[in-house]
Amino acid sequence: NAFVKMSILVCYMKRKSNLYLIGQEQGSIDINDIAMSIRESIRILERQNIEAAFSCEAGCRLPDSYAKIVYDMYEWGEEKSVENGCETVFVRLTEINGKLRLLFRLGGMEKQPADNEKIFSELKKNRGITEITNEDGELIMKLEVPYDKYL
Repeated sequence: NAFVKMSILVCYMKRKSNLYLIGQEQGSIDINDIAMSIRESIRILERQNIEAAFSCEAGCRLPDSYAKIVYDMYEWGEEKSVENGCETVFVRLTEINGKLRLLFRLGGMEKQPADNEKIFSELKKNRGITEITNEDGELIMKLEVPYDKYL
């Protein structure tokens, strides 16, 4: 389990650094760059026999500050999936009403994360419209951030 956490952390640092550099250079980040980062992380989960799926139905650019929020929330969810013994992870990026939505569903958890409220308040403070709920043994997280198709 420590090796898995280290693998996730190394992947996160590599991808976050890459997104940071793109954001510094261009001022915005294409959703495909975020999707590529998430896909790489999903492969780590799959190697741990966690049933994982990722879907991206968006084609927008995000200001780099929002892109970082989206990727940080993904990373938090990925860490929780390993820490809490998840059996399934489903991640979806979509565009809805001028916002990019990240939906993260963790299923078959051995235990529930204790810090939902802390994460909720941190993400809400960072301008994300966030919802974290527990339904039938699944942790469901939603984050919506505005984007501009013309960036």
